[in-house]
Order: sequence, then structure tokens, then C-alpha cells
Amino acid sequence: MRTLTLILCLVTFGASAEQVYKQVDKAGIPTFSDQAMPGAERINIEEPVTFKDDVAHQAMDRRKEEKAQLDEKARNVSYSIQITDPADDSAVRDNAGNLAISVRLTPNLMAGHKAELRMDGNKIRNLSGTGSVQLSNVDRGTHQFKARVINEDGETLAESNTVSVSLLRYALRKQPR
Repeated sequence: MRTLTLILCLVTFGASAEQVYKQVDKAGIPTFSDQAMPGAERINIEEPVTFKDDVAHQAMDRRKEEKAQLDEKARNVSYSIQITDPADDSAVRDNAGNLAISVRLTPNLMAGHKAELRMDGNKIRNLSGTGSVQLSNVDRGTHQFKARVINEDGETLAESNTVSVSLLRYALRKQPR
């Protein structure tokens, strides 16, 4: 059935003749053709009614303009991002290696911008804005944390100061023999 429908669509697609003729046979069955036949009457085909939707075009133009304005705003936004807790050069004792990092970001992220938390130079988490991030099973020792905002091209738009935190965890040591 689908094949038949497709064939009929393809056949009738090209059959947009400028002149159409109608002939009715003795049994009353009409036959249509693009060529004149004896006893056929010419059918006038009018141009199809078309409609140009200016409202939709105006709405699309408005959306494009609004997006361009947002993109311009996003390029000119000035972010402030800070790691507020723990303090720089602080020590945190947690034997499970849990560590909470609090970040403050103003203003909120614009479309296409991302905030991320980095530990020892490596990205460890995406940030959604101001809030706290809970890290687990962090190795003991001193770690450097930094938060930054980047655009979709990966360029840094804002960066916090580096915060150095020492995580203290209980370590099992081998007993000397």
C-alpha cells in the first residue's frame, strides 16, 4: 500500500500541466488529460492560493535579535567567583576523605557559560553556580583548589584565587618486626 501511494505521489507530482481537458465517455466515466481530445472540454485551473505568514517571520526575526542581544550580554558579563570554604592554608581532618567546598558566583551563569571546580589543576566537577560541592574519598595530603567560569570556546572568563587545603586522614602503617 505504501509503495502504491509513493508511486501515485511521484506520478502526480509532475502532472501539473497548464491546461487540463475533461472528457466523459458513454458510460459517464470522466477522463482527464493534458491533451485535447475530440469532444473534451477545457478546464480552467486557477493559481493556487498562497499565504505568506509575515507574523511568523517577524517572530523569528525578533527571536534572532533577542538571541544576538543575549550573546552580546554574555560576552560583556563580568563574573566574580570565589571559594568561600574551606579557607586558604586550612587543614581538614576526615578519615573517609570527605571534603566540602563552598563556592560563590555572581551573577548567575549566562547561556553558553560553564563553571567548574579544579583540584590540583584537573577539572573534577561542573558547578551550577553558588553552592557547596561534596567531594568523597579525596587522598590525604595538600591539594590546590580553583573555581573558574569558561565560555563555550573554553576561554576563561573568571577565576577564583587558589585555595590550598590539607586533608588529614588516618593512615595504617606497617608495624616494624
